Amino acid sequence: MLKKNSIPDAEILELNSKDTLIDHLEILTMKKYDIYAFSVYIWNYEITKKIIRALKKINPSSIVIVGGPQLAFEDLKYNFKQLCCDVIILGEGETPLKKIYKDISIIKSDMSEFGIYSKDLNYEKKEINDYFEKDLSSIDLIDKDDIKDKVLSFAYTETSRGCPFDCSYCTSGNKIPVRNHPVDKVLKNISSLSASGINTLRVIDRTFNVNEKRAMSIMSYILKNCPDILYQFEIRADIMSDEFLEFLRNVPKGRFQLEIGVQTLNPKVLEKVERKEKENRLLENIRGLTEKRNLSIHLDLIAGLPDDYIESVFYTIDILGRLMPDILQINILKMLPGTSIIKKARDYNILFESEPPYSVLKSDTFTFEDIRYIDNISKTINVFYNSNFLKNSFFYLINKKQIPASVIFRQLCDHTLKKKNLIHSIARMNVYRIFVDFLNTTGLFDEEFEKIVFLDHTITSKDPKERFQFKEKENMDIRKEKKQKIKKTIFDENTVFTLKNIITKDKKKFPEKENLYDKELYGDNGEYYCYFSYKEKKRKIIDDIKRKKIVELIYDKKANSLEKMLKICDVDKEVLEKELLYMLEEEIITLR
Repeated sequence: MLKKNSIPDAEILELNSKDTLIDHLEILTMKKYDIYAFSVYIWNYEITKKIIRALKKINPSSIVIVGGPQLAFEDLKYNFKQLCCDVIILGEGETPLKKIYKDISIIKSDMSEFGIYSKDLNYEKKEINDYFEKDLSSIDLIDKDDIKDKVLSFAYTETSRGCPFDCSYCTSGNKIPVRNHPVDKVLKNISSLSASGINTLRVIDRTFNVNEKRAMSIMSYILKNCPDILYQFEIRADIMSDEFLEFLRNVPKGRFQLEIGVQTLNPKVLEKVERKEKENRLLENIRGLTEKRNLSIHLDLIAGLPDDYIESVFYTIDILGRLMPDILQINILKMLPGTSIIKKARDYNILFESEPPYSVLKSDTFTFEDIRYIDNISKTINVFYNSNFLKNSFFYLINKKQIPASVIFRQLCDHTLKKKNLIHSIARMNVYRIFVDFLNTTGLFDEEFEKIVFLDHTITSKDPKERFQFKEKENMDIRKEKKQKIKKTIFDENTVFTLKNIITKDKKKFPEKENLYDKELYGDNGEYYCYFSYKEKKRKIIDDIKRKKIVELIYDKKANSLEKMLKICDVDKEVLEKELLYMLEEEIITLR
C-alpha cells in the first residue's frame, strides 16, 4: 500500500527470513538504490537491524528510512543508534513517504509534524496519536493488478484502521480513533483481490464487527458476489447481537474463518488489563458459532497477564476446549513498547525479554517454570490439536469421556517431552504414533477408540499407499540384523520369490483412486495393483520401472529367483539386490 499511495515507481523487494544475511544483501545491492525503506515489526526487528548495519557499510551514501509499529513507541535516539538509519517515520506512512518522495531534501528540515524524524536533528517527540491518516477515502487499497506478477496463496486487505478498545497489553487501540474506508471502495477491492487466484483473503481490521451493520453488509456482499475462497476476520464475540450471530450461523461451510481474542476467562485479570468483556455473552456466542461447524473458529489466549496464574490458564483451556474450536492458540504475554501495561511492570514484578519479542519470563504469579510449561503445552496443542489430525479423537476424550482439555494437553505434553525432549513440528504419522502410545499408557486405547483414531487417520490421509499402523519404529540394530538376514537369504540359490498379494494386469481403473494410474510411466496397457485385505484398501505397489519389471517377472513366473532375474533384467547385481530388499521389507513379495 505504501508503494501504491506514496512511491509508485518504487521496487518492492521481499526477503525470506530463512535466508542468510549475505543472501539478503545480494538482493538489496543488485541495483544501486539511492533510498531503502524498511517496515519494522516485532518479528523482523533483529534481522532488519543486521541488514541495515551491513547495508550501510556496503553503500554508506544510501539513505535508509525505517517505520512500522515496532518503532512507534521506542526512544528515537535508541532506534537511530540501533538501526543505523537516517530517517524514522512514526505512525502511518502514506503521507510522510509521499512527501519524502516528492522532495528528499525535506529530511534535512524539521518535519516532525508529519511524523518524519531525521538522525541529525533534535526533537521532542510528540504522541503517536498525532500521526495517522484522518481520512482513508484517499488511500488506495491493494488490488488484483498489484499482485498479478506474484504467485500467492493468500492476500491481505483492510476495511478500517484503529481499535475502539484500550486493552493495556495492546498497541492497536492507544486512543487512535477507528477510521473506515468507504464501503463501495472496500467491496470493489475485495472483489478484485478474491478473483486474483488466491485461496485466502485476510481482512486485517483489529475488530471487524465494531460497526455490526457495516460488517454484515460486507460479508453479505462477499457471499453473493465473490469467489468461493476462505475469508478471515478478527472479531469480538461478546459484542455480537443475536442477529449477527444468526447471520454467521447460516454462512455456507468453508467460507469464513473468525479469529476471536478470548485472552482469559478470569474476570479479575480482565479488569486489571482494562478489557471490558461480558463473559456469559462471550461463551454463549462462541458456542453458537462452533456448534454448526460451518465456520472455522480460531480462539486466542494470553498466558502471563497480571494477577493471573497457571491454574486459571488451565481453567480457560478447559472451558474453551469443550467448545471444540478449530484452532486454540496460547500466546505468552509480550510487554510491547508503548502499551500501558509496560508502565506497570514493576507493580507486578513482571520480568521480560529486553529485546523483541519482549515475552514475559516471570512475575508475581508466574514462575519461569510456569511460563516454560505453558509454552510447551501451547506447542503440544499446535502439533496434536490445531493440526486437525485428531479432531474426532479429542472430541471423544473431552466431550464423551468428559476429561478436561487441560488435563489431556498436559499429560500429552509430558509424554511427548519424554519421547522427543523438545516439542516441534512432528510428521503426521508420528503424531498418530505418539498419540496412540500416550493413550496406551493411560489405559484409554480400547477397540472403540481405535476406530475413532482410524477414522481421523483416514480422513486426513492423502497418500493411498500409506498403511495404517502405529507401531514404534524398530530399533536400528534390530532393523540392521533383519536386513542382513534377508540379504543373505536373497543369495541362497534355493530362494524363490513369490508375490504376497493378488496381482492383476487388468486395464480396470478405480474411479475413486484415479491418481493411482500413471499413464506417463506405464502407458495405456493397464497397471499392476496389489489388493490388501486390510480395510479393503487398494494400494499401488510399483514405484518405478525396475520394480515393475521385477513384479512382472515373478508374476509371469519367467524369473522368480535372483539368478534368473540377473539374466533377464538389464541391471547389475547391487541394484537388483537393493530393489528386492525394498520389496521384501514392504511385503510386496515374500520368500519361499
